[in-house]
Amino acid sequence: MGSKPVPDASEIFPVSIATASGSRVEAVLQWPIFKGQFCVEEILAPVFADSHEDDDDDDEREGWQERKGMGKSEPENGYQAQHEIATLVQRFFRNVHTKNPILDSAVLDSYVYDIEKHGFGWSGKSCLVLLVCALGSVSAPYNPHPSSLSVTEPPTKYPSFEISAQYFSAAKKRLGIVMSSNKLIAVQCLFLAGIYHMYTMNQFAAWKMFNAASVSCEGYLHRKEKSKASDTASSMFSSWSNEPTRHLEQRIYWSCLKSELELCSQLDTSHSGLNELDYPHAFPSPPREISTSVAFQSSTSFFEQPRSAQILSPHTSATTAPPLPEDRQEDELTWFYYLAEIALRKVELRMSEIFAISPPAHSSCSSTSATPAGLEEPRRPIKTEDLLSSANEFELQLNLWYSCLPHVLKFPLDSRDPCHDERLQYLRQRYWWIVSMLYRPFLYHLIHHPTPPQALATRMTVYARKGLEIDANFILSNVITHRHHGAWLTIRAVTGNSLVLGAAKIAGMMMPAGWRDAITAARNCLVYWESEVRDAGALRKVVEAVEREI
Repeated sequence: MGSKPVPDASEIFPVSIATASGSRVEAVLQWPIFKGQFCVEEILAPVFADSHEDDDDDDEREGWQERKGMGKSEPENGYQAQHEIATLVQRFFRNVHTKNPILDSAVLDSYVYDIEKHGFGWSGKSCLVLLVCALGSVSAPYNPHPSSLSVTEPPTKYPSFEISAQYFSAAKKRLGIVMSSNKLIAVQCLFLAGIYHMYTMNQFAAWKMFNAASVSCEGYLHRKEKSKASDTASSMFSSWSNEPTRHLEQRIYWSCLKSELELCSQLDTSHSGLNELDYPHAFPSPPREISTSVAFQSSTSFFEQPRSAQILSPHTSATTAPPLPEDRQEDELTWFYYLAEIALRKVELRMSEIFAISPPAHSSCSSTSATPAGLEEPRRPIKTEDLLSSANEFELQLNLWYSCLPHVLKFPLDSRDPCHDERLQYLRQRYWWIVSMLYRPFLYHLIHHPTPPQALATRMTVYARKGLEIDANFILSNVITHRHHGAWLTIRAVTGNSLVLGAAKIAGMMMPAGWRDAITAARNCLVYWESEVRDAGALRKVVEAVEREI
């Protein structure tokens, strides 16, 4: 049996796709165009540093003092008046919960009612309410034009780091008790603790919380499976739970999964393995009052996207129906956003399976030695033509995703202005980021190998120019002053995009309109956050060094 013909070297993409994609700032800084002038190991070092190295004794003493007062109705001084808990819960649902709807508002209200009557205890319920209050007091409404006063938020004492820290300090003293249980509320508490650390720019602690939440989520699902082993229809995903609980489980699973993976991808850390669970629900189920709405029913094609860009009818106009109450409209938009983001991440995950498999051309994959028994055959270098075909396929899938979006989620693609709604803003940013990763290998190729095979040059140039345009749009549309769950991830994405623009300029490529303004905006973003974000100072120096070169 003859071996397959070895492709000509000019047909092979010159480096690994993972290197060329440059999804992390550190990867872009290792591009040859920068001549090794940056020490990438130093950038993330502050993120992993312990900011409380000398506080262990104080923490232990404070914890012991509070434990001695466990019988008291309120565990420590400094809390806001009890009636203000309701205000903080409301702020949480408006500012935080809209991006990850992992709580049942009616259930949380019952917890708040008990606490207002009896005070905070040491249960998971108290821990959850304390975390909600911490997030409610540190978050702020989205304002697409931060230079002007928000019309939706009258002046208040919130956001307040001091008040938020008081609530979180009390919550984390209960977190150890909650972690030892195998209940859904433990997963919720750990996940919200991770969200809090993302808001307060402590990414290492957030990674540990998201990892623990994901492990706890899997443990909870396995407990369900084992406890119903006698049921012939049993599995960890059976209908054993009642419908509201089952829907909540699905939402918690997806929130843990996506939050952990996106943070791991930037910290370059391992993940819990929750993504390897054979989870059968393609999408979490919304509450019945949302799933039965006219708008939701008319958008089913959007939530049934295929694995390939086959013909699928785009979303059509919904049947005319009476307008929903404002709170129902908000709930519906939250659910559309949540499911749309999951659908987009599914495309991203399929894309990553293709765009991160090619080893460097000088790797051992060209060896003729036999593959050891039980091991996969080493992956061969990928042909540029095949990579272009894959890019075209994923471009069609992403276009399909956008065409199927419900009308309320249709963000503008041709504008650099921030979106009017926070959910649309983040959805567009995620879309642009994924499309940028799709085009970036071809941009890398043209920066470092400016004379590709003639038959491929036109298509590669088109993709590279699209990528540069999107990189500039991503930066210029960013609201740099808004604190949210993904603020640190956005800061790093903005930085990476600015470095790619700088690399293209150094290489003499045709630049998109506003490219220099975009690099300046990225530097300004890093200056704004430098006093709080641990790696922002190092990233600012890198961007400034590239600015001097161009």
